[in-house]
Amino acid sequence: MAAAADREDPWVRRFAADSTARAALASALSRQLAARLYGAEWSPTRLAASLRAAGAAERIIAEAEELRAHRVRLLGYGVRDLGLRIDWHRDPVTGYRWPAQHHGRIDRGVGDGKVIWELSRHQHFLVLGAAAALTGDTAYADEVAEQLAGWIEQNPTGIGVHWVESIEPALRLLAWLWTLPLVLHAPRFTPDLCVRVLRSLVAQARHIAANLSTYSSPNTHLLAEALGLFVVSTALPELEAASEWRNRGRAILEREIDTQVGEDGFYREASTYYHAYAVEMYLLAVVVAERNGVVIAPTVGSGLERMLEALAWLTRPDGSLPNVGDADGGRTLRLGAPNLVRVAELLASGAVVSGRAEMRAGLPATGEEAAWLWPDGLERVRRLGVAAAPRGCRYFPQAALVVDRRLVDGDQRWTLFDAGDLGMLSGAHGHAGCLGLGLYANGRALVVDRGTNVYNGAPAWRQYFRGTRAHSTVVVDARDQAEPAGNFRWATRYNSRIVRHIATPDYTLVTAEHDGYRRLSVVHERTLLSVGGEYWVCIDRFTGSGTHSAEFLFQLAPGLDIERIGVAVFAVPPDAAAGLLIDPAGFEKPQMRVEIGATSTGHGWHSDDYGERRPAPTLATTDMLTLPAVRAHVLAPCARGPQPRPIVHGQQLEQGLAITVHRGSTTDLVLCSAVGSRLLAAAGATFMGELLHARLVGDDVHSFLAVRARRLDWNGGVLMRREHSADWVVMAEEQQLERA
Repeated sequence: MAAAADREDPWVRRFAADSTARAALASALSRQLAARLYGAEWSPTRLAASLRAAGAAERIIAEAEELRAHRVRLLGYGVRDLGLRIDWHRDPVTGYRWPAQHHGRIDRGVGDGKVIWELSRHQHFLVLGAAAALTGDTAYADEVAEQLAGWIEQNPTGIGVHWVESIEPALRLLAWLWTLPLVLHAPRFTPDLCVRVLRSLVAQARHIAANLSTYSSPNTHLLAEALGLFVVSTALPELEAASEWRNRGRAILEREIDTQVGEDGFYREASTYYHAYAVEMYLLAVVVAERNGVVIAPTVGSGLERMLEALAWLTRPDGSLPNVGDADGGRTLRLGAPNLVRVAELLASGAVVSGRAEMRAGLPATGEEAAWLWPDGLERVRRLGVAAAPRGCRYFPQAALVVDRRLVDGDQRWTLFDAGDLGMLSGAHGHAGCLGLGLYANGRALVVDRGTNVYNGAPAWRQYFRGTRAHSTVVVDARDQAEPAGNFRWATRYNSRIVRHIATPDYTLVTAEHDGYRRLSVVHERTLLSVGGEYWVCIDRFTGSGTHSAEFLFQLAPGLDIERIGVAVFAVPPDAAAGLLIDPAGFEKPQMRVEIGATSTGHGWHSDDYGERRPAPTLATTDMLTLPAVRAHVLAPCARGPQPRPIVHGQQLEQGLAITVHRGSTTDLVLCSAVGSRLLAAAGATFMGELLHARLVGDDVHSFLAVRARRLDWNGGVLMRREHSADWVVMAEEQQLERA
């Protein structure tokens, strides 16, 4: 394998053999890569001007100074000192040195390869290249030359950990190709080094082509590998295998956008981070193809547009991604921030490609990343402008996700209901957090899921973060919804489905269920009801048989203080004017506790970046359930201090639960059955159905939502009678909507 990969490419051999051609290689290669990757009107000077205009210059130069001193920010582990001479096989976090042996013989179970691979993706090269353009100082470019030479020397073809996964050379090639036009003018990029770089590029591309992740990891690994082949062959069409690589890479990208992305636009691995990853990959493919006149199937452009639209809806109002599934902290190509925790710049670039300002989700963007993609990227972003953030409800049927976005008294409210399964293939990047919630109000995330932390090297932490206890859902009998079988597989899986989805001006309701506890003879169904975005009612029903313990978990965002108010809690940022009230209803003998940074892998840990872990409050309410059973929580954004908070009362009924919510001059009544349609009576209402929400003004019902209902009487008067129940009925200000 190594011998075939090292065979001299005829085009490269011409430079190696001809001293005149070799002497001109740096300038010729720089011009060609600049035109094919950046555009004919691009120059380092123009990029530098755009980065200054985007406000990124100072940050880039400061980081480049650190990089020259071999201090590198590595994922969530912070800045790590690589020493005077970089050892590309030494893990900067643990100190473990990966063996210099054939990649097929390396034992991957001895450490976390993710860390050492991240360093050798060389995405920091773009920071050094940008600093060279911004300052005119070739020292930054010389640093790239030194690191490139050292890496090539230490990583002969096929030898070492950096050849284990084909995605690694694919992402590394992208970083090299985009960096080279910024640095090839430097003195240390000698003709001999330029030839060595070309030889390594060819060897790595051949390795990718011979070891595609068609069977082992046919997910973003395969997408990145296809993108790598497509870009290197388009940028360097003189290479012997360029035509084959380009056609092969393009064919994979065209095929996989249908295989890996649902019709609803969401990535099938059940991960928001990997969704953003895939968006990056296809965005680069579309930009490079258009720039070089390469025709890609129309399904790629339309698929990318669906993915961007999904990303715009899923992104919180502050531009941050919610933690659904795994997040590895990396990027396809670092054109700005080192990770995809925030995606405003990615959305802005996507909006330019699609020509749709609404893709920006109402988020401000500097245009820094667009400046790398087009010579006039900043101008394109500014000309496009910013449309209003999405409003209303978006249902993703294949992913089983629902996002509700509302504006309440000037406050952006965002709600995520996750009823998805573990994702495609082995469920490698899915989490067992079905029926989990995410809530955003008062300018920040309030209820979250916990993230990823690590993949390898710490199995207990891996199990915690991908397990049910790290999600805002319910744990039954102290068991996970799915049982793990290694870091990227599951021994058991569950089926889930969205039973009902209602969106009206006054209500958003989602009901979903999963059978992950079927081994315990339990089915968990959850309904999340948004009352105009003013507050939420979270109703959990359990059917089956027997008596079981249930732990109702709400993962609260880091930085929130917790105040006890009777059986309720008030979660609020220090010194903030508003927070979130969480009030349980219908519990018999609840045991409520708040855990923050519990020892070992207990509750109360959060991770927004790979390798990072920090304490955060988890609200856990435990109760015993004799099935069928129903429990509920009211979650209400409200002000702190002397201003009145909502007052919640819960009452167990014979076949269900009654809740009243007093807010100012209004009182809301919620009736919910334990199972199916039942006759429920409380507070003047007699109701035959599954769920009722009624808003009372004085002694009258102002509006209501009734689910699977046949009858609603109020203080002896008839409000609704039906021979057959409708799936749902909404009555608001003399208007009635229903679905049979």
